[in-house]
Amino acid sequence: MGLFYAAVDGDPLTGHESSHVIARKGLRLPTVRGDDGKTRNLVYLGDSAWCGACQSYGVIVGGSGIREQRRMIDLAGGSGRRQAVGGDEIHCNCSTPPQIIPIYGKRWSIIDEVKRETVGAQKQTPPPAPTVEPKHERWFSIVDGATGEPLSGREFIANVGGARQVGSTDDNGFAHIATNGEVPVDIHVVFSSPRRKLIVLGV
Repeated sequence: MGLFYAAVDGDPLTGHESSHVIARKGLRLPTVRGDDGKTRNLVYLGDSAWCGACQSYGVIVGGSGIREQRRMIDLAGGSGRRQAVGGDEIHCNCSTPPQIIPIYGKRWSIIDEVKRETVGAQKQTPPPAPTVEPKHERWFSIVDGATGEPLSGREFIANVGGARQVGSTDDNGFAHIATNGEVPVDIHVVFSSPRRKLIVLGV
């Protein structure tokens, strides 16, 4: 079982004290509030990082060991990128790639129950375990279409592979959906009816 934390703008890297990851500018990105009270943007695979050891900019390429389906997809920005997490490597000019040290995004954790095999002497093969369908978790960012601000505490209804789930977004505007496999998810956000009179225009 592995525990991973979200990587956010400003998180440091191994190798040099001035190294840090950089979130893209000008995008409506999900945010995480750190223990210091500051709100920072999530970073994604393909985003940049400054490496103080080799004095160059690198690219976040992954490598932390988490499964791809456990990484949140960037739906708010419309790019379909996967989020970066602590332990992901940076492709820069260093011979040994530095890794992201998750400091400011620890309020967002991801548990991955993948068992890793240790390379070494061959061991006796254990009897096969009963087949258990894996449980999947997905996070969706719900933001205001006009301001880009996250919508916290907003109720939603989700159609998950034909089954209905209801819930509300967390403090950072994320909707958590759990499934028993990779199935299509359709989310509808619940808004209260406006008190002003509406004008319906026909075509």
